[in-house]
Amino acid sequence: MAVYVDDVRHSFGRMVMCHMWADTHEELLAMATRIGVSHRWLQGPPKASWVHFDIALSKKAIAIQNGAILTDRYGPTLFENTRRVAVLQEQIQTLQVSNETSEQKTEELDALQKRLKHCQGMIDTVHKIRNERMGKEVPETPAAGAKEDKKPSAQASFDL
Repeated sequence: MAVYVDDVRHSFGRMVMCHMWADTHEELLAMATRIGVSHRWLQGPPKASWVHFDIALSKKAIAIQNGAILTDRYGPTLFENTRRVAVLQEQIQTLQVSNETSEQKTEELDALQKRLKHCQGMIDTVHKIRNERMGKEVPETPAAGAKEDKKPSAQASFDL
């Protein structure tokens, strides 16, 4: 499990901010406490699309000293879509093994597979952008429903 900070720079008054998020809610709150960020600044749905803190660059430096992993500006997109792919694959698998056969099940499976394809497309786009910037070949995301032998580690997925 890990806590992440990105390298974006957003102005907020006289401060320059970035994002901090984590694999679990507990880890995120623990890091916020450790670096002196009040929990009242936690952002999440419905006002934000994902659970995170906007933190000042001075707090980012402290977070990194306390073990946070630095990512690029695409880290949050990759993190959220990777998480969503795992959830969607589980939902699809559960629905596929159910004994129910109906038009509703078919429609639900189609909707889940469409969302899965969208999330995988986002992941592919991040990899493509990163690799174009580094002059590397673009990895392919496994097709919907394809089984992987092992899950990538969080650090490997979000390294620069």
